[in-house]
Amino acid sequence: MRLAKLVTGLFSAAVLGACTHTEAYRDAKTEIDNQDSVIRRQRGELEACMAERDLLRARAEAAELEARRLRDLEATYRQASAGLSDLEARLKELDGKYGALDSDINLKWDPRGAKYEVAESLLFDPGKSDLKASGKKALKTLADRLAERDEMLIVEGHTDDDPVSRSIKENPLGNLELSGKRALKVAHFLTHEGGVNAERVSFAGFGEHKPLVPNDSKAGKAKNRRVEIIIVRKPDGK
Repeated sequence: MRLAKLVTGLFSAAVLGACTHTEAYRDAKTEIDNQDSVIRRQRGELEACMAERDLLRARAEAAELEARRLRDLEATYRQASAGLSDLEARLKELDGKYGALDSDINLKWDPRGAKYEVAESLLFDPGKSDLKASGKKALKTLADRLAERDEMLIVEGHTDDDPVSRSIKENPLGNLELSGKRALKVAHFLTHEGGVNAERVSFAGFGEHKPLVPNDSKAGKAKNRRVEIIIVRKPDGK
């Protein structure tokens, strides 16, 4: 009887010990799982922080590049402004020397420097590319000014958007051909009769493709029919 009780007690103790051991194991595993979860969460937070850091670094680098670009643009703008101011002063000096220009010639500013806009009516008859007497006289006054300078010159011809019905035989390619011929005639006059160094002069025709204003009125069309003589600002602004 005692032996049976002893065996029973030992068995109970063993079972109790095993149960306690199992519970401790479960507790330990739960704790490990919890720690793994914490580690995974912290790792995710760390990776997110690193990604945000990389993004902020990239934005900072982009901001620095943009700031550098803006500084370069500002320096270029200051240089260009100084060059245009100098060019303006010199051209005004020439106005004082040679007198006022015809009212159909306007001095304006261009991204490349300065330009003289000359109305078609002063230079050419409608649809024609031969210089009128009034055009030659006006160009001679311009040539006297331009010959004293040494900037490169670009002569550009422009038309309105009306078809060249009056001169289709002479200009089968339309307004583009007409504007190119007119620009060439002006460039030729400046170099051969105006005393401007031919190495400084080039020309181009744009037809109706660069209007100053919409071609929706007679006044607008007249404004778009023009020849522009661009005085190209030197890179050093002098």
